[in-house]
Amino acid sequence: MKKRMTFGVVAAECSREYTSQVLGGIIEQGFACNADIFILSAVNNFQPPVHTQKLCEADIYKLALSDCFDGFIYDRNYIYNKDIVNKTDALLKSTGKPVVTLDSAPHKYFDNIVSNDYEAFGRLAEHLITDHGYKKIFCLTGPKDYTQSEERLRAFIDTMKKHRLSCDSFCYEYGDFWKDSPQRLARKIAAGKIQKPEAVMCANDVMAETLIEELGKCGIRVPEDIAVTGYDCSDSEEPTVSWLTTYQKNGFSLGAEAVRKLYSKLTGKSCRRVFTKPDSPIIGCSCGCAVNARANSIPRDRKMKKIYADRLLQSNMLFDLLHCTTVPELLITLSGYIHLIYGWRRFRLLLTEPYLRLGGRTSELKFDTDVSVKELQWCDAARDERLDTSPFPLWQLPQHFSDSRFPAAYYINPLHINDSFYGIAALSFGKKPRTFDKSYIHYLNFITAALDQLQSRAAYRRSRDNGAVESTQLYEALCELRNNMHDTPEREWSIDAICKSINVSRSYLQRMYRQFFGRSIFEELISCRIEKAKRLLIKTSSSVSEIAELCGYASYNHFVRQFKGSENMTPTEYRKRSRSGRGGK
Repeated sequence: MKKRMTFGVVAAECSREYTSQVLGGIIEQGFACNADIFILSAVNNFQPPVHTQKLCEADIYKLALSDCFDGFIYDRNYIYNKDIVNKTDALLKSTGKPVVTLDSAPHKYFDNIVSNDYEAFGRLAEHLITDHGYKKIFCLTGPKDYTQSEERLRAFIDTMKKHRLSCDSFCYEYGDFWKDSPQRLARKIAAGKIQKPEAVMCANDVMAETLIEELGKCGIRVPEDIAVTGYDCSDSEEPTVSWLTTYQKNGFSLGAEAVRKLYSKLTGKSCRRVFTKPDSPIIGCSCGCAVNARANSIPRDRKMKKIYADRLLQSNMLFDLLHCTTVPELLITLSGYIHLIYGWRRFRLLLTEPYLRLGGRTSELKFDTDVSVKELQWCDAARDERLDTSPFPLWQLPQHFSDSRFPAAYYINPLHINDSFYGIAALSFGKKPRTFDKSYIHYLNFITAALDQLQSRAAYRRSRDNGAVESTQLYEALCELRNNMHDTPEREWSIDAICKSINVSRSYLQRMYRQFFGRSIFEELISCRIEKAKRLLIKTSSSVSEIAELCGYASYNHFVRQFKGSENMTPTEYRKRSRSGRGGK
């Protein structure tokens, strides 16, 4: 029988809409090539500032060192931490296996596959010129020397020249793919510092939506005074609003072509190309067109994901898991909630042997590809039970998950608190080329929190059973401290004052707190303050500055930095999103 190939995918923030499309293409084309697909997935994008909890997610990429993989597809675009990118580059290079990167700049060691931004952005420019007759068009592209920025700008310039329209250096500007550059551009237009254009082409949707908002604040109407278009449909978590004219890039096609390129490098042959829908402009009224509301309706899959996400967040899953007192009880409880993951086909949970020795030292709970793991849960939508609890080294995971009957695709996520590694969660959608959404991240966090509580309880019981009265008293004192921090995080908590009240040294206090609860006192306090801030942002009309003070922050900027580091958005963005979400129910 012909050996099935195994492709590894190194990715971050898989729940993004565009990344989901790319991964769908990778999975479907991988199945057409008779290859197993294992997505080594971090749930965050490592955008600074990041805490230990998030940085340790990158340890999952070390599984690439497994001999089970034949080659890799590497999405560097959404790993926003240069140190992690450099380490991952070096790690993949050390494997000696072929690597194909996605939509990246040319790489010294790896091959690259890129989407055709030039043709797509040119089609959008053609729409403004030929369908609307605009002649004075301005282009706001991304950062200078960035591949996507330059391709989109080149398409704009060439299309303008094709129609013999003026296109000098005053007709375009480099931006940031974020909100600062469109805000500056809007102020320049309003102040008359640049000639008022008839239309502005933005190189992504975030810049387009921000520009429209800022122009409105300046009394400039869209599209009556200035038409605006976006691009990508990939940076917004919610579907693009029907009034924004943009372009839906074909991420599915990009993922499929990456697999075909990797397959060709490994075998020297070509494989059958799977069917991909052509990409096309999404016409809204921001360019001056009349909109067909039905054409911009939300796809059924996206609606269903939201329904399932709401069910998960409204369920008692976290409460029930935290009340489990043993691992078997936790597994039974967990199996009752797997149906809340939309479209799931298979869910598998593996825990490390050091973790299963509950109450063991924290130093033993480090990520290592040689650590032994046991598969303790196999949930299958078809009730196909094939659980094997024999321990095996973590690096053999792809081999353990491979199915002799048909190709498999799994999302592999680590379960850990800070740098304490507990095990692996693996999710498969069967033959469907899907990816998980943000609700699955909550699902994983609930499991990890329950595993951490079991670990803390076991550590406490061991201290008690060994007659360690001092540790037991310290644990009780620290539990009281922890509860007080949750109740009044705004207080000026002092480590020296805490040490004095408990009568222990500063280093011993910090070490024991982390051993009992899996995080430092400072990390605990930040978490408590951010949770209080989130409640106030949703339930009160207090300003962000007032909320910062109510949560114990002396500096507004320090509060915003810590909030963004925790939630990947500013307090203002969190309030706006939370309230719009409640209003839509």
